[in-house]
Amino acid sequence: MAAIPNLALITGPIEVGTIASSFLTGCLAIQTYVYYSRFSSDPVILKIFIAGLCITGLTHLLCVAVALWQNTISEPTSLYVLPYSGDMVIALTLVVSFAAELFFIFRLLKLSRGMLLPLICLSISIIFATSGTVVIVNAFLMTSVVQFVNSQFVTITLTLIAGATCDFAITLGLIYHLFKLRKPHFPSTSRIIDTLILWTIESGLTPSLCGIIAVICFVLMRDNFSVVWMGVYEVLASVRVNALLATRSIIRSKRYTGEVLELNPRIRAHHDARIPRHPSIVINITRSTELMVDDEDKDHIQENSRFNDSSVSV
Repeated sequence: MAAIPNLALITGPIEVGTIASSFLTGCLAIQTYVYYSRFSSDPVILKIFIAGLCITGLTHLLCVAVALWQNTISEPTSLYVLPYSGDMVIALTLVVSFAAELFFIFRLLKLSRGMLLPLICLSISIIFATSGTVVIVNAFLMTSVVQFVNSQFVTITLTLIAGATCDFAITLGLIYHLFKLRKPHFPSTSRIIDTLILWTIESGLTPSLCGIIAVICFVLMRDNFSVVWMGVYEVLASVRVNALLATRSIIRSKRYTGEVLELNPRIRAHHDARIPRHPSIVINITRSTELMVDDEDKDHIQENSRFNDSSVSV
């Protein structure tokens, strides 16, 4: 007798994930508007990159909503197999996550001025993308959720662990190098660095924790048609994009621009190179004093002069 799927373990995670994705996509829309209105001087390639991530995030939400509709209303029989919209959610999550990880790795490279840690994070990210691609291909070919989870258990686990590990490693690397820039003898600078570290922890650990929760749910709750892990996994795309925009906003904030530039000579040199040079203006001021005397004073001055000359001759 075929196993009867537990509807609560299938539709429940998808509904919760849809609600969370909708909320995070709203935050993404607000952050996108703030970014393009405040930081219009950013390079064009960065603007295109962020625009692509935002469009992908909106498409991701649309696929999540369609998957929920198909699983609960239009095609209830699809509970045994994920619809193509659900497969697209997995694919778009991988694309957004990999792009966000590359952005943070590049940021780590600029901050650390070294190659070792960024290369390690890049290697983990490539493992994440490779194993995730294998999962996506098999997701489009699946005929049963249970069969798909059992056959791709190792690959899915590797993908989730690699994504969480990469996020965690990048966060620790950024915190470490920011901490090295602290100057205890300059309290104002130290406060700025502490603020940046706090923002790094908030924006970096959130995707890591979501990835860890997805791994735990997948390993411990993969029986009885459970897709609890997918409810967490489908939120990762929105979480990572929001973290990226939040990080970019705090870096470009005018409140910290002047102070942070003094922390890293390379950042200072790059900033100075972007400041237009104006020709210097030299103003020379000459002051002259004119003494006006009448005729009587002039005669008096001449008599005193002759007296002094005669005194010297004696």
